[in-house]
Amino acid sequence: MTTLSRRALLLAAAGIPAWSEELGAGKLLVATRKSRDPDLGESVILLIQFSSGGASGLMLNRPTRAPVARLFPDLKSARGEVYDGGPIDLGVRGLLRSRSQPTAGERVFGDVYLVGDRKAIGALAGGGASSRRFRVYSGYTGWTPGQLKNEVASGLWQVMPPDVAVVFDPDPAAVWSRLTGG
Repeated sequence: MTTLSRRALLLAAAGIPAWSEELGAGKLLVATRKSRDPDLGESVILLIQFSSGGASGLMLNRPTRAPVARLFPDLKSARGEVYDGGPIDLGVRGLLRSRSQPTAGERVFGDVYLVGDRKAIGALAGGGASSRRFRVYSGYTGWTPGQLKNEVASGLWQVMPPDVAVVFDPDPAAVWSRLTGG
C-alpha cells in the first residue's frame, strides 16, 4: 500500500475526504490505468490552480516537437519546444524555475513559477532559457467545481506531492511510465 493510499484511508476513517488534503496548486496528478480519456489518459499534470471555483493544470509529459518560434515568430532563435498543456486550447503559459519570483510570475510551489504574460514568456524563450528551467505550454487542462474531486474519488487520478524533478524532467515523454511503474 502506498503512502498516499494509507493517508487516504486514515482521512476516510476520520470522516475527511482524501482530496481535501491532497488537492491543491503544485500537486501532481498522474492518470491511472483506469482513465480511458483520450485527451488525458497516460498524462501527468501539474495543478497550477485549485479552488472552490474549479481547477486547472498543465500536462507535463506531452512535448509537441514544435519549436517555440512557432508561437513567437519574431523569435527565430528561441530555444526549446512547445508542450501540449491540455485539451483546452486557450493561451500560452510558461513554467519557470527561479530562485527569485519573476515580475510576471506566480508561485506554483517551491521555486516553480507560472508565467502567463505573453511578453514575459517571449523574453524568456528568446533569452535562451534552458528546458531544465523553463518550458512553454500551449493550452491547459481544466475542471469545473467538484469535477476533479469526483475523478480522484473514482480512482482516475493519483495525487502526488510537488516535485520539481518531474516538472522539468529531461525525458518528459517517459514520466508517466516511470511514475506508474510501467
